[in-house]
Formats: sequence, structure tokens, C-alpha cells
Amino acid sequence: MRIRPYSLFLCLGALAAFGRAATLPEVLAKIDTAGPKFTGMTANVDELSYSKVIDDKSTESGTIVIWRPKPKDLQIKIEFTKPDQRFVTLKGQKAEIYMPKISTVQEYDLGKQSDLITRVMLVGLGTTGKELQANYEVSLLGEESVSGRNTYHLNLVPKAANLKKQFRNMEAWIVDDGSFPMQQKVVLPAGDYKMFTYSNAIYNPALTEKALALKLPNNVKREYPQRDRN
Repeated sequence: MRIRPYSLFLCLGALAAFGRAATLPEVLAKIDTAGPKFTGMTANVDELSYSKVIDDKSTESGTIVIWRPKPKDLQIKIEFTKPDQRFVTLKGQKAEIYMPKISTVQEYDLGKQSDLITRVMLVGLGTTGKELQANYEVSLLGEESVSGRNTYHLNLVPKAANLKKQFRNMEAWIVDDGSFPMQQKVVLPAGDYKMFTYSNAIYNPALTEKALALKLPNNVKREYPQRDRN
């Protein structure tokens, strides 16, 4: 069978395009499209904490619920089940930590820190590629599989001086359609870091305030550590 030169050229071109790695502008364009559509996520979560001074790693695992009812409004509830049960919630400027074993809730006023936490957690969760480029020096480190999903591995270095004081850089592993992260890592100036890895993620589930509320017993003790230190 005779193969026409132009047919061979088209086939080779298609194979090259299929195997070509994505570029940073292409990845950011996907995030631009998917970002505004993000309203929430539920997933299993593994949190890895690393302390550089003592070269120590610790892990916790559980489930996470993230709700974004409107832009810039991020609400989070994490239930850690291993090694001990513990609940963490974030809404606006208030964070709560509930420890069932001792029937105690600790309440924190995040103040200005709430904006920083929200900005960090929002990376890949409703932000656009344009917003990422406005706030960070963004680079594409490659494509990796995380929890069975193909992802784009991004590195983000903050541009603002106040953010640089809070963290050195951030990494995000965004699923290949740009809709949400499968992994996030925040590196602090001293080299400590926290990394969140998600699995069994459900994108944009139906959520309400009730799904993020703490279910507390009547006799729960409420503490305010910030006030106690003053």
C-alpha cells in the first residue's frame, strides 16, 4: 500500500501533539476557565507537617469539606480521625478546634491572618490563572499523578513583601482540567512546611452551612487561648 507524504505528515503531527507536555499559559488558561465554576469539594485528606529544626515529620488523616458559596468566601471543616479525633473549622475571621476526648472547643480570632489563610487555601479553589499571576511568580514543574489523578505541578512564589514574610513558596498539584488541587504544600521561611494530599475528591457537591457546622455536646467547654495569654 502506498502512503501519501501528506498523510504521513498529518499522522506524525497528531502523534506529536498528543504526546506534547502542556505549557504554563495553557495550564493557566484551564484554571481561568474552571476557577469561577468552583463552589466546593469534599475529600479524604492527609496532612503532613515537617519541622526542619528537629527534622521531624508528623501526619494526620481524616476528611475535609470546603465550601465557597461566593467569591472570596471560603469555609472549611476538617475532621481528623488519626491519630486522634479532632475537628478544625474556618469561617471568616474565626477558627475553632474541637477535641471530643476532652469535650473542649478552642476559639481563635484570626484577624488579619484570615486573609492570608484564605488566600493560601484558595490557590486552585476558585482562583483564576490571572489572579495567580498577579500575586505570585508562577512556574510549571511538570505533570504528575496524585491519588490516581493526572495533575499539573505548579510552584508559586509570593510577590508581596508581607506574604514573603509569612511563607517562602507554595506548591499546588492541579488536576488536568484545572478545576481543583489534589495536593497543596506551603513552605514557611524557616523551611518548615505543611502538605495536604486529597483523595476520593468530589467536585462541587451540594453543600449547606449545616455540613460545615460543629456538632457539640451541651456540656462542651469553650476556651479562648488568645485571651488567656493577654
